[in-house]
Amino acid sequence: MKVSLVCEQLLQSVPGGIGVYLSGLIKGLSQVNISGLDLSLMSSGPMDSHQDINSRFDQTVIAQNRLVSKSIHLLWTHSTLRFPGRFAVGSDVVHAPSFVYPRLAASSLVVVVHDLTWKKYPEAFTRHGVRWHDKALKRSIELASGFIVPSSQTQEDLHLELERHKRNIPIRLIEWGADHVAPGAVAPGAVAPRAVAPGDSEANRGNLKEYGITKPYFITLGTLEPRKNLSRIIEAFCLANRRIGYGLQLLVVGPKGWGNIKVASPSIDESVIFAGKVSDFARDNLLRQSFGCLYVPLQEGWGFPVVEAMKCGVPVISSDVPSASGGSFKVDPTSIEEISQAIVDFYSDVSLREKYIGLGNSRVSELTWEKCARRHVSVWEEFRG
Repeated sequence: MKVSLVCEQLLQSVPGGIGVYLSGLIKGLSQVNISGLDLSLMSSGPMDSHQDINSRFDQTVIAQNRLVSKSIHLLWTHSTLRFPGRFAVGSDVVHAPSFVYPRLAASSLVVVVHDLTWKKYPEAFTRHGVRWHDKALKRSIELASGFIVPSSQTQEDLHLELERHKRNIPIRLIEWGADHVAPGAVAPGAVAPRAVAPGDSEANRGNLKEYGITKPYFITLGTLEPRKNLSRIIEAFCLANRRIGYGLQLLVVGPKGWGNIKVASPSIDESVIFAGKVSDFARDNLLRQSFGCLYVPLQEGWGFPVVEAMKCGVPVISSDVPSASGGSFKVDPTSIEEISQAIVDFYSDVSLREKYIGLGNSRVSELTWEKCARRHVSVWEEFRG
């Protein structure tokens, strides 16, 4: 069985959770030995910054020129035209990790739908973003042989959309992995004993002083955009910090997305620190040294920061995020008071933190990329042309 895996997301400046999924899936596929599987990686341009992935499988790069690559990307985003088979000779399946993909002649198309958040919370997206997602979903419903989703909530939401379009397309649920993060925990404030890459800066190593961290801290991760609910998270943290006498800091880790994050609090400047985008190595060390992880989006298709924190031995406060599956302290993402009280409880109750460290460890022990990859191969076999 020949499968073309569309790697377009890895060309983006902010690959986000889809990029983590794609990298993890490729890692898992490299660990399995499945007879008859012929996998190639397809992208509109070269993946120069992903040499570790590039070396594992054959590649189909449509254009070396960046301008041509961008034009192809736009065509893949909007066109329902079938492309000639020469772009993926003899492919039985094209696997699309997002709504950006080519439609290849004589190939079955399997599309991953991570979530339909723009349907429930359109105010958390730009008007253009809502229109784009609506059109992209409609295109996929017209073209796909099957869908893969990471959660029962997305499965239910997608099923309703298929009913609305009078389409009967199979949906298969596969949970993502978590072992792209090395396991291990340290006491809050203690640097994890891990090898340091030559020439790595102190910030990249997760050195707290480089970030201005001088107190116990909570950490929140993710692309900075409205649907991640960062405004409420910060307001709730500042409220909790006042209640306990300003004994905490909040470290916000992640690249800037779109939209202004508006927060009105007199204590934000000294207690909330924006680290921006950090290396995976720094992320893991910063997680391990934290008091707890806050991840409270309005809605999430999966929620990698939750399992990344759990893998690092850190207790998590989260909204109803699919990846948590009972392993986190769950709060209402629209209630600043509820989020704030959870922070206070974690700060003051050691046994509560220990409870959710244990629940988190149990949860992520189930999630491996090899297991995820094997499930993908089974789905590809089911839908192959």
